Amino acid sequence: MGAARCARHAQPSNSETGFQALLEALKDRRIGLIVIEATGGLERALAGFLLRHGLPVAVVNPRAAREFARSMGHLAKTDAIDAVALAHLAQTLAAKADQAGVAFVAPSVEVEALQAMVTRRVQLLNMRTAEKNRLGGAMRVLHKSIEAVIKTLDKEIVKLERDIDAHLERHFKAQANASKPSSVWVRSPAPRCWPSCPSWERSAMRVRPSWAAWHH
Repeated sequence: MGAARCARHAQPSNSETGFQALLEALKDRRIGLIVIEATGGLERALAGFLLRHGLPVAVVNPRAAREFARSMGHLAKTDAIDAVALAHLAQTLAAKADQAGVAFVAPSVEVEALQAMVTRRVQLLNMRTAEKNRLGGAMRVLHKSIEAVIKTLDKEIVKLERDIDAHLERHFKAQANASKPSSVWVRSPAPRCWPSCPSWERSAMRVRPSWAAWHH
């Protein structure tokens, strides 16, 4: 994590206690922007905590952060060097006149739940594909076990798809009804821009998955 106008290196834990310690460390400092590397969702709790306390936050792609670090001459990779590089990146981003594409916007609880369910569905699909592939090369004595797992995954996928449909109906029905009649409802099992991006929520409102057509 890097913060514009705050160059001290510290390692608070990724917990409420660590967040409070970080907040105390930032107290009485002028913060232009706090940059956090995306880490598969582990960054969300911290980003949300900082936002709730009125601090500006940007969540950046680790590859982009690393490329920026190299451009600044930070060729080695350690926690301390990464923190300095992120602080430099925070200063650069904070200086941008247009912050629309920089500042992190926390997704709504409903969008976060939708993201979690869609992500879980992708995991289950991958597990089922792996079991089907395993079945093709497995000894006959293992077929019954593998087929049982596949059936269980089938049931879980169907149940999850129903939950997603119910969630969309409950929370996003108004947005769906407001869409143009000519709109095509599409689905994407792994959107490139998850709800940490403002555009994801807008696209989620515009497109509704047809889960029945997703069965593989």
